Amino acid sequence: MNPFDRALRKAFDRPPTGGVTAPSPPGQTVAFETHSPVNASADEQRGWVVQLREPTPQRTIEPAWSWPALCRQILKETGAGFQKLADQLFCPEPGSPKTVAFTGPAADAGKTTIILTLAQFLSAQNFGRLLLIDLDLEQPRLAQALGFAPKFGVDDVAQGTVAPDVAQITLDRGRLAILPLVRPGKWSRYADDTCDNLRRLVLDLRDQYDLILLDAGDWHNASVVCNHTRAVDAVINVARCDNSQAQALTRQIDAWHRRHIEFLGDIETFTPTSVEQPVKGAA
Repeated sequence: MNPFDRALRKAFDRPPTGGVTAPSPPGQTVAFETHSPVNASADEQRGWVVQLREPTPQRTIEPAWSWPALCRQILKETGAGFQKLADQLFCPEPGSPKTVAFTGPAADAGKTTIILTLAQFLSAQNFGRLLLIDLDLEQPRLAQALGFAPKFGVDDVAQGTVAPDVAQITLDRGRLAILPLVRPGKWSRYADDTCDNLRRLVLDLRDQYDLILLDAGDWHNASVVCNHTRAVDAVINVARCDNSQAQALTRQIDAWHRRHIEFLGDIETFTPTSVEQPVKGAA
């Protein structure tokens, strides 16, 4: 086990202390992959200004929000590892990845936690404008993990119901934004024109942000995301340390390479073991 893995184990094993969690909207429970809620005081729940952009007029709302406590705990233990990943993502060489999908063989491996931890690190280091898009149709959690209960999401934008600015949540003085997914579902429910709209949306957003991180769900869902968006440059695999899918991962890497998608690496997590879900091949 390398130092990064040992630090991750330490962070996941130790309950977060002194952290701030975003308050849940009334009547709702924040879904978070670690299933380790931490109570925050009223003082701790005073967050940053959040701007929900709308065409006309533009409104500024100020719900309390903060990065999940576990993300800060992971950064405390594994900051050097995320620094290396950030340097890899923001490589000045031509052809560096612009849209990176996070996926894995099964749910509940900590993908959303890793994405938010990386986003927190990048925001703190002012690496550039960052956009997080939730495309995990089975378990959309990105916005919810920060305490938001969005009314509209990327699915509404792709279906032409609302404009992108209505669904997008802008944070950190415009340097960070989230395009949430509001309703779980199946790709089969979307018509071809909806998938085309999604592809055009992601391609357009690539011109507006320095880096886009996609929460792409499991391998099967990520394969559909790659096919529909045609804008994924690279993939990072996130799996629990007890996952034994080495041969399946090799096949997945080959499938990504055939689509000219770069495999950036494999992150092992130490989330609590839940009921194992079947691995769906996407090759």
